[in-house]
Amino acid sequence: MIVDMDPIIVSVSVRAGKIRVALRDGRDVAIPLRWSPRLLAATPTQRRNVRIVDDGQALRWPDVDEDIEVSAFLAHESIVVFPPGSLIISDDGSLAGKVSHA
Repeated sequence: MIVDMDPIIVSVSVRAGKIRVALRDGRDVAIPLRWSPRLLAATPTQRRNVRIVDDGQALRWPDVDEDIEVSAFLAHESIVVFPPGSLIISDDGSLAGKVSHA
């Protein structure tokens, strides 16, 4: 997998206590809903009314006046999950292996 240095949100879902986005480069990342007090207090209908804005750089919930930038999802590498089989590239550009969740 090639990691996009300019990540673009292509889809979003809010469920099971998480805000999850899919990025154009194939990554699927999430943050806890509790990180946004406005969304935590919102109704399910208000949470579903989300728009991808700023050319995929942010999310907007107009019903609760909340905006979250893609950088919030990438702030903690521990929340980024690469699918099994993703390539690991070393600093010199050579193939170092593949991701395994065994």
